[in-house]
Amino acid sequence: MRHTIKVDPEVNEGTRTLYWNDEISHHIAEVDIQEMLTEARMEMWKSSEPSGATLGKRLYDALNGSGGKLTTILDESFQKGEPLYLYIQLPFAINALPVELLHYNGKFQLLNNKLHIIRKINDRNRLKNEQPEKRALKLLFMACSPIDLPEGSVLQFENEEELILNKVQKYPVEMRIEDSGSLEGLADALYEGDGYDIVHITGHAGIDPELGPVFYMENDVGEMQKVTVNMLWEKLKDFPPKLLFLSGCSTGKSDKFKDSESFGFQMVENGVSVVLGWGLPVSDAGATQLTAELYRNIAIGKGIHESVQAARQSVEGHYHTWPLLRIFTDGSRLNPLITAGQKLKSNTSRTITYKFLTDSQVQVLENGFVGRRRNIQQGMRTLKGNGNNKYGLLIRGPAGVGKSCLAGKLMERFREKELLVMHGELKNAELLQKLRGIFDRKGCSSGLKILNDTEMVFEDKVKSLFRDPLKDIPILIYLDDFEQNLIPKGNEYHVREGSIGLIKSILTALDWAEGETNLIITSRYLFILEVEGNDLSHEKLFDIPLMSFRGADLEKKKRELKYISNSKHIDLYMEFGKGNPRLLEWLDKIAEEEDKYDLQELQKALKDKNEEYIREYLADIIARVQGKEFVHFLNRAAVFRQPVYDSAFEMFGSGELLDNGVSLTLFEQEQVQEENSLYWVAPVIREDRWQRLSAEEQFDTHKLAYD
Repeated sequence: MRHTIKVDPEVNEGTRTLYWNDEISHHIAEVDIQEMLTEARMEMWKSSEPSGATLGKRLYDALNGSGGKLTTILDESFQKGEPLYLYIQLPFAINALPVELLHYNGKFQLLNNKLHIIRKINDRNRLKNEQPEKRALKLLFMACSPIDLPEGSVLQFENEEELILNKVQKYPVEMRIEDSGSLEGLADALYEGDGYDIVHITGHAGIDPELGPVFYMENDVGEMQKVTVNMLWEKLKDFPPKLLFLSGCSTGKSDKFKDSESFGFQMVENGVSVVLGWGLPVSDAGATQLTAELYRNIAIGKGIHESVQAARQSVEGHYHTWPLLRIFTDGSRLNPLITAGQKLKSNTSRTITYKFLTDSQVQVLENGFVGRRRNIQQGMRTLKGNGNNKYGLLIRGPAGVGKSCLAGKLMERFREKELLVMHGELKNAELLQKLRGIFDRKGCSSGLKILNDTEMVFEDKVKSLFRDPLKDIPILIYLDDFEQNLIPKGNEYHVREGSIGLIKSILTALDWAEGETNLIITSRYLFILEVEGNDLSHEKLFDIPLMSFRGADLEKKKRELKYISNSKHIDLYMEFGKGNPRLLEWLDKIAEEEDKYDLQELQKALKDKNEEYIREYLADIIARVQGKEFVHFLNRAAVFRQPVYDSAFEMFGSGELLDNGVSLTLFEQEQVQEENSLYWVAPVIREDRWQRLSAEEQFDTHKLAYD
């Protein structure tokens, strides 16, 4: 059942006429409307459920009239078991009325499974009735987080991205993340994707005194750009989405001072069929939860109206969020975008990527990644070939700052490329073997021919592959823990003799693949590889030095640290965490059971110490608190330089000790099969733990482990 309610913009003899399906229904006293407007603009209803219920009852009575029109229609909908779509048109002067609050018979009616309230802007597509297609849903997600936002206003958009991904990952959804946060990046993504069903833009928005409604996006250097309705429409108009979600504060609110309709309203006027926006400022957490549930429902083949309703109901217990969401349309039917009943995904590109990396002994963070936005943007620009004539990255920094995690996040963005991962010491044979596997699987005869040429030396093979096969088969080559291939020379690091041939060949020929194949290196140190007077590492790699978290990134990380955030010693923990993610996570373990630790002694021991000392000290006191048996187990387990099955540790102690070590993050666990995992002592502390054994203990342990 579809009904249109329209309130006359003109006041005649102290009343406004209300039309139901273009026929006069009744009149509403202007004094009542103005009282409701005053109440609405006080915004008590935003956070107070009783205030919302009171205003909702008045709104219901106004639309119902003395003849009970709305009640009659609701009863009819209930008795027929049909959904009721109310398309409401409010004139600008009164569109601040939160009609989403309609309250009747002790209930908010919008939480009723059968009622849908839609703000209709025009009738452009009233007769259009698009049917869902049997294909994947195309969703474009872009977060905007300018570097010059006021302190404390940075959003947890990583949580939103991650929660959406987790909610839709098994359904037929192609979700692209656009990291630039800019208009140009949005336009490029729309072109490359040939448009999207849904465009989701998250960030801060507001009403500028001069420009009217604006969304705070980023320019090409990450600074704030105030984007107006017309600026956004210019980038969307060639590939307009079926649904645009402007997830920023007040994107659904008009401005009575500028006589300006809301951002969402104007986007529908320009040409987008359906726009979602927020009527007032909304909490980050509430918006995130609602949004993820919205897209899960759309992904399983529900209509937009049903999906919005289910999303509201998912946060029903958090009154603040659900009434703030507003739907603006051009009369389009809010049908499903894709058909239900499609085959579920057994694996997603994201889970496959992270499975591949962990199987390759690369420690990455599949969930819980925060911060590093500028580094991601730098990396994406380079790997896409935009701007610096380089096609490779060197991500460097001390242990624990998240080099591999950043690399993993970048690789997640390039699911169309094959992954080739090498960990630690480089070996020519390993590179060729992994290339052979890719070429064999992809049927690349030209690549296999080069590899099979027994007359061609290694370096010439690599160069030949970059000339042609690695243009046809895009590969992302990832060299992790590259410092194992370096030796110190004074204040510099040079490549070890045994690794020079491999890395020199790749760097020399990298740009010959014209950006189709890329290289990522993670290393603790910057290195020099001079060939014919040119430093290849500087010439071919974009350098991303990773520093410890600070500013907004550190604040985001602090929110993730459950026990530190709630401790009265938070300043102490943050001081000695030094913004290093791994140190902060270990300190969070201490904060979880801080009654077992002497924090005064810890403060005295760590004062003025560097990160390496703090890392070893924290690992040691965490281990010692577990008891001598655990310390001995940890030290002896450091004999293994590669991940091994849990059975290999039985000679050193019980499975409970191993489980405890994993819980404390002193051991790392890698899932290799559904029921089996590999384990090893965390590489950043492994050598230190091994050296705590005497020479005799080391000999006995080695003999026990490998004999």
